[in-house]
Amino acid sequence: MHTLITEDLLRQAMPRAHADDIADFVQPLNVACAEYGIDSTAERLACFLAQISVESDDLWHARAHYDTVRGEEYASARRTRTPRPGNVQPGDGVRFKGRGILQVTGRQNYHRASSIFGVDFEAAPEHLLEPKWSCLSAAYYWQSHGCNELSDAGNFLAITKKINGGLTARISGSGLDQGEGGTLVSLLSVYEQLLMDRAREGVRGVLHITVPPREYEDLEYELHALGRGLAAKFTPEVIEIRGPAGRIVIRLASRRRNDSAADIAS
Repeated sequence: MHTLITEDLLRQAMPRAHADDIADFVQPLNVACAEYGIDSTAERLACFLAQISVESDDLWHARAHYDTVRGEEYASARRTRTPRPGNVQPGDGVRFKGRGILQVTGRQNYHRASSIFGVDFEAAPEHLLEPKWSCLSAAYYWQSHGCNELSDAGNFLAITKKINGGLTARISGSGLDQGEGGTLVSLLSVYEQLLMDRAREGVRGVLHITVPPREYEDLEYELHALGRGLAAKFTPEVIEIRGPAGRIVIRLASRRRNDSAADIAS
């Protein structure tokens, strides 16, 4: 079963994105996710949309502030000086800066993308700014690095590390904010929306998020704070955080607080 990405769903994943950016990316995302098997389950699609929302900063919603263009990482001298795969020529750091919704970075990765898609991104890096190639390059990376299977297994932390190395969320007095790396927050929002969209088809869902035991000790405080924040924002039937087993089980209901929609989580 394939799940259609709608503008409403994309807005749920990327609440700060501009309306015209949502409109430009929704169809290329549908094509890319179908091509690489990302849209076949709610879990895969929720994990993917959660990751790209953070990596693209809600489709580069603050690009005017950073004086950059849609599709590339915000200007930063520090980032462009950081060694990247295959950067050997003067100016490679700027020329092959992160572009696309999963930030293809470095000459080597641009060369690899060129080989895969038959487009010379090394000669014309700006092609990765186009929604079509931005989405296809991200979906290929996702599929080729085993992220579909990790989504099926509920190993969201491993996905986040493959994409960008960590899992964090910012907790405020009003609940959860999507801070830097706050992919888990976006994941839950998107997954809940997918469950709501599928309620008429009788689809029920339980989201399992695995945290390996060796990671749990470092994340224990953040995970418990996250659980409290989720309880304030969502109406989960169960939020269970087990220490020794290192496993979080979040059994989501289909509504936000103060919403009259029926629960559909099993």
